[in-house]
Amino acid sequence: MKHTLIALLLSCFVCMAQPGDDSISLVDLFIGTQTTSQHDHGNTLPGAYNWTGHPWRTQEVVRKTLGDLFQARPDRLPGNDDLGATSSWAVFAHLGLYPLIPGVGGLAVNSPVFPEVVLKIRDPKGGERSLRLVAPGAPDKLYIKRLTLDGKPIRNWWVDWSQLSRGTELEIELSVGPNKEPGEQPPSFAP
Repeated sequence: MKHTLIALLLSCFVCMAQPGDDSISLVDLFIGTQTTSQHDHGNTLPGAYNWTGHPWRTQEVVRKTLGDLFQARPDRLPGNDDLGATSSWAVFAHLGLYPLIPGVGGLAVNSPVFPEVVLKIRDPKGGERSLRLVAPGAPDKLYIKRLTLDGKPIRNWWVDWSQLSRGTELEIELSVGPNKEPGEQPPSFAP
C-alpha cells in the first residue's frame, strides 16, 4: 500500500522528480488535469508523503509549489481561491504546518519559510497566549532535521492540537540536505 501511494504521488509531481524537464510545468500540473493546489482536494497531496516514510518529499513539493505558484505579484494566486482555501493553504505552508485531515485536531509538519513566527492562540476560556514557531536557517535550509515542542522531541510528522495548543515553542531544526530517516508513523484516523 505504501509503495502504491509513493508511486501515485511521484506521478502527480513528476515535474519535480525530474529537474530540468520542461515538458510539463508546475503551473500546468497544478492547474491542469492532474492534481491541483488551487482546488481543495489537491491541497492535501503533498502532505501525504509524511505517511509514506518520505517526509522530505513533502518539504520539497510544498516549497516548490510556494516558489512557483505563490509569488508576491498580483497575478500569482493560481486559479480559484474557493472562499480562501488556496490562500489559506499558502499561509499554512509558509508556517510549516497544515491541517491535513479535516475534523481531526492536529497538523502535518512541513518546513517553514520564516525563521520565527509568533502565533496568538485563544484558549477555550477566552484568554490568549503566544506560540513561537522557531526555524533557524529558514528559508535557506529546506529540510527538517529535528522537531521539538517545548524541548520534547516529536518523532513523527504530526503535531496533535492538544499538545500544540498548550505549548509555548515549536522548534524546527532545519538542514540543507534531506533527513531520510522516516521517523515514527504519523497517526491514522478512522473515517
